[in-house]
Amino acid sequence: MALEYNYLYDDDQLIPWYYETNRRPADDRVVGKDYFLAGELKSTFICEAEVPLKEHDYKLFVELMMAIPEQSSPSKDIVLLLDVSSSMVEDKKLEHLKAGAKFVINKLRPRDRLSVVIFEGEAYRLCRLLTMSRSAKNNIEEMIENLQAGGGCNINAGLTEALKVLVDRSVSPEREHAILLMSDGHPLPDNADGSEVSVDNVPVYTISLGNPHSQ
Repeated sequence: MALEYNYLYDDDQLIPWYYETNRRPADDRVVGKDYFLAGELKSTFICEAEVPLKEHDYKLFVELMMAIPEQSSPSKDIVLLLDVSSSMVEDKKLEHLKAGAKFVINKLRPRDRLSVVIFEGEAYRLCRLLTMSRSAKNNIEEMIENLQAGGGCNINAGLTEALKVLVDRSVSPEREHAILLMSDGHPLPDNADGSEVSVDNVPVYTISLGNPHSQ
């Protein structure tokens, strides 16, 4: 299956100098969050502005990660490839996809870049590669929240579109890059399962949604 395109995705966003030097602009400061270091672990905690004075059960979210200096980890360009085919309306798979996509977005640093590609019978790029400022994250999360499911499931078209986003980059094409595919893995038609798309040296990571899912 050969998919041909007559356009370029060379509109990826420039990386501001303060991101590459690990400085953060004002809109990337996270209010109400802080962390402490314990040996080689970094623990993030969230403070609530108000809590009841009486005894009560309280859920606490604790996130532990290796305390690796941020500047030691290379900047990345990620294409989030999302399945919005008709089968995703079953068993709350679309809701799980949205939650998973938002989780990934919030793990990215300001100097990382993200593009979102969706696919059903065809594939569409929702946004170009953007640096992950707080405002960009908010805008992309809103796009994802408004996604609707329907149509076939052409994984071939989705992978081809995602690859073009990375191949056509005009800014720092040597940056580390990957495609993150989120799908229930049920291609329609059956031969659109992505096996005919050569990804060359581009890493493709998959998150399977639903049970059972196709391999």
